[in-house]
Amino acid sequence: MLRWLLLSALLLATAALTACSLVPPEPTPEPIEREPFFPEAMTTTVELDVTTTAVVAEWGYQYWISFGDDLFDCVQRVRIEGSVVTGGFDGCAECGARMTFDSSSAVDISDPTNDPFACDPRYLLDTGWRLGFEPLVATVDGGRGDLLDIGWYPPAAHAASGVDFTANGGLTFETLSAVAQSRGHLYSGGLLTRTVSGTLAEAIGVDGVGNGPEAGSDWRGWAFITRDPITNGSDGAELLGRYEGQGFWVIQFAAAEEPAE
Repeated sequence: MLRWLLLSALLLATAALTACSLVPPEPTPEPIEREPFFPEAMTTTVELDVTTTAVVAEWGYQYWISFGDDLFDCVQRVRIEGSVVTGGFDGCAECGARMTFDSSSAVDISDPTNDPFACDPRYLLDTGWRLGFEPLVATVDGGRGDLLDIGWYPPAAHAASGVDFTANGGLTFETLSAVAQSRGHLYSGGLLTRTVSGTLAEAIGVDGVGNGPEAGSDWRGWAFITRDPITNGSDGAELLGRYEGQGFWVIQFAAAEEPAE
């Protein structure tokens, strides 16, 4: 039997951040009859709907048969609810808000009937694929917990600090602002997660390839968000309204044989 190992996190190139050229997969036959689900890589997107005290996040996990060859399989969408507290915190004094999420509210909303890109939740369940939920379940409960606690690094703080979210260069305020502008949006800041033991970020080595806003902090950049100025008139100083965003990292997998019993 094959098992999938997390290999590493690679920076999602600026060109890939700027445009996504997905080709819809063939519709899933009924009943489910398809090859085993063995993706080579995963990328992420996010949509946020934020009020002064509450937030709803929709994470999209894009699974790739071959990321380098632009061969796409499907996207899993998971929705989760949480709360928002404004202001900085230990490890990110310049952050503008902290979002904490309730893992019990996480639900797979993938809909292959109406979305040709969507994974079939039944198939993922049948094959035991849980990675879409693991970042939304605490480590003490057997998950990875990355996306249960998220810091928001405002664009003004990012511009003032000059922080580059990747150690190799390419995720500066100027770069991400240009990406947002290419979409007709405004850059609305970075989303940070902690690279502590047991998390997905720690497992794929984000602490080594990514940067955070403070020296010695275990908070690292995970994604960035943008807003449509027509539908979200926020001045950028507060996290409020609807945003969409994209993860920084391409998460790679490798197949390995299970040890003999």
